[in-house]
Amino acid sequence: MENGRKLVLLSKAQIREIYQTLIPADFPPAEIKAWRTLSDGFDEGYYEGYGYYKNDVLQAYAFLVRIEFRDECAYILDYFAVIDEFRGKGTGSGLISALKKLKEGMPLFCEADDPEYAETEEERSVRDRRVSFYKRNGFADTGVHSRVFGCDFVNLEMTDGNVHDPETVSLIMGMMYRFYLDEQMYRKQIIFKTGN
Repeated sequence: MENGRKLVLLSKAQIREIYQTLIPADFPPAEIKAWRTLSDGFDEGYYEGYGYYKNDVLQAYAFLVRIEFRDECAYILDYFAVIDEFRGKGTGSGLISALKKLKEGMPLFCEADDPEYAETEEERSVRDRRVSFYKRNGFADTGVHSRVFGCDFVNLEMTDGNVHDPETVSLIMGMMYRFYLDEQMYRKQIIFKTGN
């Protein structure tokens, strides 16, 4: 428990409630997967949701995808958001810290909107702040960028100084999308590249 906050593993019903009530306000429509995708992942055991609570009030949430590869288990932060009224108070950093402790020793990856593809200076500023947030909280740029259904991302990894090579990062991140998409759609909509 950090600052009176606690990390709680969410039930499928709790994940659905967050999906229906919070995710539409926290993420652009192009980044919101169909509920069935999350539901199937939960039922098949590779999708987890966590709430970050203080005094039984949800302050932030994180949904993760578990990927098993090469005798290793990794997690990808699929959705991560702090409830508006709790932003700027260390809540997001606290949730990252709690997840890092929970998944200690396991790689943790995330995607952040790539600032290079922002359409306005204001949007670029927001994207820069998001990438900076992850870096301040222990993530490093893997050098892998992706385009997912037309949305451009920087791929980051929680690190103790060692980052997986770009080929492995692309493989891990790609495995998440292969859970959701058939091969034809994957090849059409998911692109990974290294460097800038």
